[in-house]
Amino acid sequence: MPLPCCCSPQWVGAPCGSHGPYVFYRAFRFQRRGGGRARVLSLGDFFFVRCRAEEPACIAELQLLWEERTSRQLLSSAKLYFLPEDTPQGRTSDHGEVVNAAPASPLPLPCPSTPACPGSVHI
Repeated sequence: MPLPCCCSPQWVGAPCGSHGPYVFYRAFRFQRRGGGRARVLSLGDFFFVRCRAEEPACIAELQLLWEERTSRQLLSSAKLYFLPEDTPQGRTSDHGEVVNAAPASPLPLPCPSTPACPGSVHI
């Protein structure tokens, strides 16, 4: 299901590869609804994200960007980094400052926080 997006993401540059129905990219540009300057996120960039309103914010590292050709759905994969106290096991004596608690998994492209958008990104 496509994410009801509030930021009009657009690919930056030419595709960097394809496989079956997927076309891969290195970056995308978005502009928040209501104006503001356009921002670009590229592979390897870090940003703050909240997957759901009731969940804690975490740091996301953008790992993969692609478009599914038939549905034209824009997708991304990000590695999420949570504070240990924000994980089910909580902070223990052997934790450092940050724990990688989620493997890279496909997520809809992030977009700024508005009532129409379930996720939020702070860049």
